[in-house]
Amino acid sequence: MTGVRSQKESLRVFSRLFLFMEKFMKKGIKYTTEFEQLEKLQRQGLKVENIERACSYLQIYGYYNIVNSYKEPFIIVEENGSKKYTEGTSFEQLFSLYQLDHALRNSVMIAMLDLEEHLRAVTAEIVARNFGTSPEQYLQFNNYRDRKIKDPRFSLNSILDALRKSAKYSDKNPIKYYRSTYNCVPPWVLFKGVFLSTLVNFVRLFKEPQKRELASKMYGLPKNIEHMDAITNLLTDTLFICLEYRNLAAHGGRVYNYIPHSKTRLSDKSSQCLENLIADFNHNKTTFGLASLLFLLDLFKYKQPYFTIQNALNAEVNRHCSIYPQDVSLLSAITGTSIEQEVIVWTSETSKKYHLNQHCSGLISHNQLPIMTAIQNGYTPCHKCCAKLLKDFPLLGMNILIKEDSQISSFELPQIE
Repeated sequence: MTGVRSQKESLRVFSRLFLFMEKFMKKGIKYTTEFEQLEKLQRQGLKVENIERACSYLQIYGYYNIVNSYKEPFIIVEENGSKKYTEGTSFEQLFSLYQLDHALRNSVMIAMLDLEEHLRAVTAEIVARNFGTSPEQYLQFNNYRDRKIKDPRFSLNSILDALRKSAKYSDKNPIKYYRSTYNCVPPWVLFKGVFLSTLVNFVRLFKEPQKRELASKMYGLPKNIEHMDAITNLLTDTLFICLEYRNLAAHGGRVYNYIPHSKTRLSDKSSQCLENLIADFNHNKTTFGLASLLFLLDLFKYKQPYFTIQNALNAEVNRHCSIYPQDVSLLSAITGTSIEQEVIVWTSETSKKYHLNQHCSGLISHNQLPIMTAIQNGYTPCHKCCAKLLKDFPLLGMNILIKEDSQISSFELPQIE
């Protein structure tokens, strides 16, 4: 009886497994055309303002890249488990968010390549000045600090072996040219062929004097200031965060909401040294995501990588939010940045009216300033060009906010006379 019962139990288990596999196989992923994809989105409550144009975008960029990657903030999961989009969300809105992230990704890639070139130049200068210009000199094991590394590719032996082989056997110029012409491959030439991942791990293996020198050059600080060890730790952490963003951008990952795995050791000691390098330091050091990357890049003496990303972020947020002002708080929360919208108006010395149209009523010798400043200085709206101001204000997402002691209070516009 025991054997029969055991056999029946085995059959039941097998039967359940078979039914589960059958159900799983039936579920699968079905191919759908662009029109079918849009029909599904519309059933889920997503507006599509132009079917033909939306189909074109799906053909060029793909459903996954546009919809799956950027739908999450707009999805509502109902009690029965089905998903629908928040009311008013459109396909064009998702595509605009895709464009924003695409531009940010390109800016991050450009900024990281720029930073990489700068880091190569500074590293090569330090290595050449401390250890010489010949690979036999500057690639000696004793010049650097050996330490345990999780990835064996980036151990000191592995990095030095790879650099020696490149200096000795590479058939790529300018390494080949310098080897054959000068019988010497200086570090500023050899490092041109080094990946950022190798370079970042290489400088992490610097001994203390070279680490301090590198941090001094990158941040524009004296080499012998107090707590420089905290600054060198911050530099190492920053470079690994930059490496993460570089790899993310190179492989088409989402940038605008990315939270890096690497963390910064931003201690009180390093804070004391860096407070004079950036405004509102104590507030900004608590940022995350893209805002954290910008904060760390802004600490460097060489600012171009920071400006590259900051300018792209400003341009894209302004573009997207001018069309979809309801996304201001969303983008602010996701990117970790503070997004404040301003209405620019024009005033003149001969009147206490402010204007949305700089050519209104033959306005002469006009001054441009934020509307909040104009209101605080006693200016009132022009009845001609500002007639629709209060009506259009919510549509444009132009909420006037005043920040005082980190408290935000609303500011009401005066009624038009």
